[in-house]
Amino acid sequence: MFPLRTGIATVTDFGAKSIHDLRKLKGKRITSKYTSLSIIEIFIKGALANADVPYDSFKKVPVSGFAKGIFALGEGKTDISWISLGSGAGRKVNTQLRSRGGFTYLDMDTSPAAMARFKKVMPAAKIVLESNTKMPGIFKPTNIVEIDYVLFTHKGMDEELVYKVTKALATNKAHLAKSFGPFNRLKSSTFGEPAMAPYHPGAIRALKELGLKIGG
Repeated sequence: MFPLRTGIATVTDFGAKSIHDLRKLKGKRITSKYTSLSIIEIFIKGALANADVPYDSFKKVPVSGFAKGIFALGEGKTDISWISLGSGAGRKVNTQLRSRGGFTYLDMDTSPAAMARFKKVMPAAKIVLESNTKMPGIFKPTNIVEIDYVLFTHKGMDEELVYKVTKALATNKAHLAKSFGPFNRLKSSTFGEPAMAPYHPGAIRALKELGLKIGG
């Protein structure tokens, strides 16, 4: 559907700017577990691998979900968390931490060795340069993580419903972006690229009708 930009962040007054500055923060609290969305812990492990810093270097703070993990930073329950760029939760936390300079995304390492460690944990993710300093946590051009968001359903889902949902997503970018900013990066031309699972007949019908290639 769209690429979501996100990354590992910490409170600004710690002075950490690079992912390698995590070494200076060993012993600090970091979100973990994410019982309702366990993949977030994998994302964090990918960022830590990029810096070659073990997860066990920090005090793990279990959280129930993605938003809870973000809010934990603003509530002072943790020192390091995973935050989606431009998210409402991130903006709230940045305001909560105003007296401490807000939060800062840690600049990821794009060297071949660091990228290899990162890709071993997160093979489908990318590291991209985010230059929009109006975004909370971005004080200068910073390398953060980009993840393609893909919509899944089960094979028994009603074909007509899948057709309508797929077509609505592909043709209503402006309206979708009003409710969730990352939809601004939606490109319907890429809807048929993911190849990790078969396409539902309803999605195939919508994509073919829109003249979009299926299967990369």
